[in-house]
Parts: sequence; structure tokens; C-alpha cells
Amino acid sequence: MCLCVWLGLSTLLSPCSAVADERVGGEPAYRLQLCSHCHLPPDPTILPKDAWPATIYQMGGLGGFGVNVSAAVDLEAVVDWYVSHAPETLPPASVAAVAAPKPRFLPNGQLSLRDTNAAPFVSNLLVTQLTSSEPQLVLCDMKNGGVWLGDPADGAWAPTKVASLASPARAEAADLDGDGRMDLVVAVLGSAMAMDHLLGEVVWLRQTPDQGFDPIVLADGLGRVADVQPVDIDADGDLDLAVAEFGWRQTGHVLLLENRAGPNAQPRFTRTELDGNHGACRIAATDIDLDGRLDLVALFAQEHERVRVYRNGTDGWSETHDIWRAPHPAWGHSSMHVVDLDGDGDPDILLTNGDSYDNALLKPDHGIRWLENQGNFSFVARDIAPMPGSYSAAAADLDDDGDLDLVASALAEPEEGNRATGGLVSLMWLEQTTAGVFQPHALELGDLRHPFLLMHDADQDGHDDILAANGCFDDTALEPSAPGVQIWLNQGR
Repeated sequence: MCLCVWLGLSTLLSPCSAVADERVGGEPAYRLQLCSHCHLPPDPTILPKDAWPATIYQMGGLGGFGVNVSAAVDLEAVVDWYVSHAPETLPPASVAAVAAPKPRFLPNGQLSLRDTNAAPFVSNLLVTQLTSSEPQLVLCDMKNGGVWLGDPADGAWAPTKVASLASPARAEAADLDGDGRMDLVVAVLGSAMAMDHLLGEVVWLRQTPDQGFDPIVLADGLGRVADVQPVDIDADGDLDLAVAEFGWRQTGHVLLLENRAGPNAQPRFTRTELDGNHGACRIAATDIDLDGRLDLVALFAQEHERVRVYRNGTDGWSETHDIWRAPHPAWGHSSMHVVDLDGDGDPDILLTNGDSYDNALLKPDHGIRWLENQGNFSFVARDIAPMPGSYSAAAADLDDDGDLDLVASALAEPEEGNRATGGLVSLMWLEQTTAGVFQPHALELGDLRHPFLLMHDADQDGHDDILAANGCFDDTALEPSAPGVQIWLNQGR
């Protein structure tokens, strides 16, 4: 998730603002300790002068902690201090020193969605086997409200809509009732635009004997649900559901829906709240501490901007670890991928931060990073490459040399507040040349409309190809007939 204005990945400051109550060396000093309630203390240089007033006043108007703080401090003084210490404009977003393109990947094919009212916004891609023994592609078009299924076995990626839902964000495949037919579990936002409501849902698209899909609501009355992962978290033989309920400003949680039905039965869930914070945009299950039990890892955007582990211990879910906190609340986390990037046998975490839809700013620290697992819930953050608007990344051995390479995509409007996007890299192959060193290669420039990407051998030649999802928030920038997916074939050389 992890989609900007639509998923509400706002990087507004939290309700825990600085408090002006003393002077040091003739300058106003602001007690920033309250900021640690949600995020690390914000430095004035993370936003330009003209962005601070609206940010702080909006922060102070939020319910709960924000209202309490704003009643105790002079927000106007806080604004004056931040404006006086902020730059007029942000420096240009950093750009990776890309190598000359290699003729390994060539654009070859696209997938268009039929009967859509607006330009597509494909927020998620999934390759699985649902109604065929051949690989099939599942797409979520969150703007038009469709879940689509494409079958490459017929020689064309011509998808069919299998469900209409209220802004589906993400779909995962699972045989939820153990009947031998693969189903889909869908995270439903409830609204494409970011807002606080209780219209979010977790929907089960149960496959019927005639290869149709019946929508069954498994959980409702939620804020905007950004991600759901089916997993047998308690090892009892049936599938549970881990849920990232992003919400927006007043709504949102991390939830566990525990299946009490047992194997091969109609699922029946009880709901456990693991976290009351909003902004969770991705969730994954992995044995982070290698103790034999699956833990949960959640990526938070909004002002929290962190990666949090919920340890599956012998005493339940009482233990949490913040394994990464971004340097400031305007970081703009956009995606998370759990992968053993260094091949040492434990799970690492691949991250992108490139959200620019809160204030139309491509920030200097946008890019791709990974958290290297050191054991005992200790992770070291390592920069891979800067990339303005970085929004999705995936890992695969793309050049058949035995290590994992990366592909990253970018999402931003054609004219952002501090930079035109025409010359920026929109699709990048990061070739791992030596252990932990990645050489960027620009595959595409200027088309920053890829909110998601996936590695898959589309032409079944033994080499992973790149499937780049398309989406744009500006309806005038894409036609309704614009392709939902572009395919870049790996030439294997």
C-alpha cells in the first residue's frame, strides 16, 4: 500500500506537536518529546515554508490527542517557529546514477480492462491458479471497483471482471473453506478517496462449482481496508486472516480474524485487535525470529511511518517490536515486501517510500531501502537507490546469476509541486552486481503511473518478466481505455 490520496497515505504530522514554552539562546525552543507518541520529532526542513501552516493547523484539529495538545499550546506560535526555520523550497529529489540501459527487458504487450467508466487504477496484481491449471492474473482496479481475472493460456491477456466491489485494494488467493476450489480474499477500501468511515470490508470471493465467484462479507464496519493476508497463524489447520485496516485519521487498526471453524469447514471468524493505530497499509506473515511460529509484520504510513512486528509468542500477541522508524513523519512509505534479500536464511524487508500525494512534493529522501535482519528483532536499514515517487518494488533473480535483483516503479502526477516528472525514472531494474550492491538501470522514463509491479514469467520461457500496473489520480492524464498493465519481457541476455 500502501495508495496516496486514495489510500490516504497522508504524511501529515500527528496530533502530538511541539510545544512552545521556553526560550534557549534567544530562539523559541519547542518541546518535541510529545511527538514520540506517534513519530520521531519533525525537523522544520522536511517541508517548505508554505506547507507548514496548513499541516500544523490540520494536525491540531484532529480528535483525541491533537485537540488536547492544541488546547494546551499556542498553535500560531508553533506555526511561526516552523515557518521561520523551514526552507523556501525543498531541494530536488535525489536521482540514482543509472547505468546505460541493457537490452534485457523490452516492452512487449499490455492488458486493457473493458467497460470501465474512468481510467484504470490497478492497485494490485496477483498470479495464481483459480479456474485453470495455467497461471492466471488477478487485478484490482480500485478506481472503477472491479476485480478482474485474465487467463494467458488463450494467448491473450484479456481479462474478465469477476466481481464489482467498493474500491478493492488487494486480493489474495486461498481455499478458505477447503473445498478444493481456490478462492479470493479481498481488502475493500469502501471509498477510493481518503476519508474516515466504516465502509471498509474483508470480502471472500468464494469460487462456485461453475467457476463463478460469490461475494461473502467476512468482516464489515471497518475503516478503509488496505491489505489482507490469509495464513494459518495458529497452526490449527484452517486459514486465519491478518488485516491492515488503514482507515484514515480517526479510523484504522491492525486486526487478526481467527478462524474457529476448523479444517475443511465454512469459515467462522473472531476478531482480535492487535493495534489501534491508523495508517497500516501492508501486512505480512513470516517467522521473523525463527522460533517456528509465524509472526505478523505491518507497514504504517500516515504520521507513524514505521515497521512493526507482532510476535506470535507462547503467551499470545502481547509482544510488539518497532524494527524501523522513519527519520520524520513526512517519509511517505508506499510498499513493503518480506524477502531474504541477502540469502542468509532469515527474512529481510524491502521498503519503498515515495508518496507525494499529501502535498504534491517529491522529497529528497524518496527511494528504495531494505532492512537487514540481524536477529533478536534487530534490523539495519540499508539504502539501495534514490527514486522520486518510488511506490513499489519486487525481488527476483532476473539475470540468472544466483542472487536476487530488484525492480522498482514510481507513481506521481505529471507536474509535482517542486519538480516536473518528465525526465524521472518510472521503472528501474536494480541489478545486484555484488553482495548487497545494486546497479540501477533505467527501463522507462517519465511515465510515473505504476502503483504496483509483479515479477512473473508471462511468456513461459524460463525468465521472470515485469508486469507493471498502471494508475493515475488525474482523470485527464489517462483515457478510460488506457492499459491497466504493461508487460516487459525478459530477453534472457
